Amino acid sequence: MVAVTFGVATPAVADSKSARKRKGVFTMMLEAIAASQMKRAEREIARYRYLLPREGDEPLPFGDR
Repeated sequence: MVAVTFGVATPAVADSKSARKRKGVFTMMLEAIAASQMKRAEREIARYRYLLPREGDEPLPFGDR
């Protein structure tokens, strides 16, 4: 069988592949929570930075900020 459609494709259908997708509310909320947890972890590392080895002693297992 063959399906035949008459008419012109609407712009919404034609541009659906090239349209940018926006982030959903749930995705934005999870990203905000992850960012706040990362900041919290960085604050804790900074708080106890004096307990970590100095830069010349041995490499740190994470990036230095």
